[in-house]
Amino acid sequence: MMETWSLSIDFGSVRDNYGTPLYIFNPEQLRKNISEFLTFVHEPKNIAFPIKALPVPPVLHLMALAGLSADCASPAEIELALGAGFPAHRIFYNSPEIIVPSALNLLKNGGTLVLNDTNDVPRFIGKQNGSIYLRWNPGVASGYTAPYTNLTCHGHRQSQFGSSTEAILSMPKEWLCHINGLHTHIGSRMISIDDFSLALERMHSLADTIFATTGHQILQLNMGGGLKLAMNHQDNCPSIIDLTTALNRLARKGTRYIVEPGNSLTGNTMGILTTVSHIKNRPDGGRFAILDTGSNQLLKYTLSGIQPTILNDTGLPLPFEGPDAVAGPLCFAGDVLLPNTCIDNIRPGMPLLIQHCGAYCLALSSQFNGRFRPAILSISPDGSWNKIQEEENSWLTMLSSSELPWNSDFFDMVECQNITRTSLQHIPVDVISVFQTGPRSICFMLIVKDHINTLSAFEFILLLIRHAMNCLNINKSGTEPDGVTLLPALNSSLIKGKTQSIYISAGYETNQGIQINIGKKNQLLGFCRLGKDPSAAHDSG
Repeated sequence: MMETWSLSIDFGSVRDNYGTPLYIFNPEQLRKNISEFLTFVHEPKNIAFPIKALPVPPVLHLMALAGLSADCASPAEIELALGAGFPAHRIFYNSPEIIVPSALNLLKNGGTLVLNDTNDVPRFIGKQNGSIYLRWNPGVASGYTAPYTNLTCHGHRQSQFGSSTEAILSMPKEWLCHINGLHTHIGSRMISIDDFSLALERMHSLADTIFATTGHQILQLNMGGGLKLAMNHQDNCPSIIDLTTALNRLARKGTRYIVEPGNSLTGNTMGILTTVSHIKNRPDGGRFAILDTGSNQLLKYTLSGIQPTILNDTGLPLPFEGPDAVAGPLCFAGDVLLPNTCIDNIRPGMPLLIQHCGAYCLALSSQFNGRFRPAILSISPDGSWNKIQEEENSWLTMLSSSELPWNSDFFDMVECQNITRTSLQHIPVDVISVFQTGPRSICFMLIVKDHINTLSAFEFILLLIRHAMNCLNINKSGTEPDGVTLLPALNSSLIKGKTQSIYISAGYETNQGIQINIGKKNQLLGFCRLGKDPSAAHDSG
């Protein structure tokens, strides 16, 4: 079933005020989806959202505030989850490749590590304040056939994910007694409720066998995700309630159940507003409607050969039959969204809405042909709009958010060495204190004593960046920031006589260097880049 909230939107008005392409997010749909999963898992912390599905800080922040957990597959996703407000004890780290220092750090701070290989267990025993789960391969093949099944089936015996029942039961007893929970994930885009039920029955059986042979009782079972969300209006899929009703029939009292929904939690919370750029004739007599977005945002659809539902400006879906086609703007022959449709009522300049783009669309988006990621607009229950994330505007510019929770890292804050008055020279600012608020973020508490002109503001921000990098032990070679861009909001943010905070946050080293963001708690004020540290290669050698 498709979402209906988008039918109340005036596509033309939103396009005229905010432009296209544009993601539109409905937080009320997210809350509804959460409430339906709670009918099985009961507590919000038992819903672990896979960060990879929608790595958008403001949306993740809403989930953190709602009490959800985060499912992370890399150190970068762990940092994103922490920055969005998830405390470490509500973070699961699960990947075929475990980065040991990150895993140990998460365990130290109360998080959960999910191990795919039983042979990895000894290196983490006795080193945790958190929990260790084993990912178990249930040997459940997907209950459907499709061209992309090999990309979405995780629970079959040939999968690289998880350990077999035999491998788990052959572990030494002293290893098994350190395991706090079991995890499985049978696949993605699953339509067979029976397969979920079978996986849970087998997981119960495995936990019972472990208890019978070792006396160790495992009462935390993570079912993963995988419930398919309708990808268009002709797609017939089970609902969240269908799944939770079936699993509740098998649930045991006293056992904690966890789920990791991606598509089914956020897929119907977003759509993409797009505009018909032009209509062109095809040599075969049909026509193409060319949109201002395509596979750069909708690879999930074009890669799997599934047609999305595209609503016209009256809210009616374009047909899946006809002599015409709808395509994106890319120099890529596969950038066709609807290969067979009718565009008799479509005209250049018309706004259209592509439904169900809230999972694995923005996450899989690319900058191919210089097409940058669109902004995200959130709709409130009262009908008002709020742009929660800006569009990209250059190759190296990170997506900026209007809800940047810079200080939401729940690791302990550490006071750092302050900036000397001599360093500030003629700049009329007193820095009261400096704190490290996260693994790669610094907060400066300050008072502005007098008006700061543009040049002094630029010098001041450069000073803060240099000091932050020293505090974080980044940029050992002293490379100067490159491409410093200060947004107009900076000048209006430096208010005379008021105590305020400025945050400097550093990304991780890439081939292009390190992205640096400057901001207040809820506002981006600027950004720059540190070139690749030439000492890094020498140090790592």
